[in-house]
Amino acid sequence: MTTYELAWLYEVDPGARERFVEAYGPKGTWSRLFAGSPAYLGSQLIEEPGEPTRFVIVDRFTSAHAYADMLEHTRTQYAQLDRETRSLYLSERQLVPAPVARLRLDLVPGDLALCRLEPKDDVPEWAGRGPISVVARTQHELSIVCDWSVPPRTVRREGPYRALVVEGPLDLALTGIAAALVVPLAASDVPIVPVATFDTDYILVRATDVERARLALRAAGHTVWPG
Repeated sequence: MTTYELAWLYEVDPGARERFVEAYGPKGTWSRLFAGSPAYLGSQLIEEPGEPTRFVIVDRFTSAHAYADMLEHTRTQYAQLDRETRSLYLSERQLVPAPVARLRLDLVPGDLALCRLEPKDDVPEWAGRGPISVVARTQHELSIVCDWSVPPRTVRREGPYRALVVEGPLDLALTGIAAALVVPLAASDVPIVPVATFDTDYILVRATDVERARLALRAAGHTVWPG
């Protein structure tokens, strides 16, 4: 299951701290407004250590679509509550600009090669070998992902790569899936090659980076199997 989160950083007026906690806490007025939607999974109010006037709020929903529906159906109440609570804080900054998914990924067995051929070359027979086979042709190149051991030595290739596959199938209307994976990997300096299929997404990482990728994704809240 995917979970969508919105995170916000608030600098709170010191004189309004208690009222802010009452309004924005897990049982506060904002949570009660959101609770009218079956998509709402709860909120978390986090006080920054050593900073009694700085809070992070994380709101969780089942899906981006349901969250948007909640906003539409509570438009008037939302605007009224926003006006009533705006004086409680000095600044507000969105930390997660789009809903972020918590995903399960599986490490696909086997090493992979990323190969480049000329755009008018025929697709070779060996392109279909391996746990994953991807063929992409543009006016500039013919790229192939296949088993590491099969391309001839004359073919330009990079790797070996390992593939992480997101548990699917995924709704094609979902947003934020790629960002949920790319952001923590980039923060850990793990270069990737993303591959999308009709049902799901794959992330290719160099075989030497698998453990770093696994740790980065787990730290971001994802599940990576095998553990």
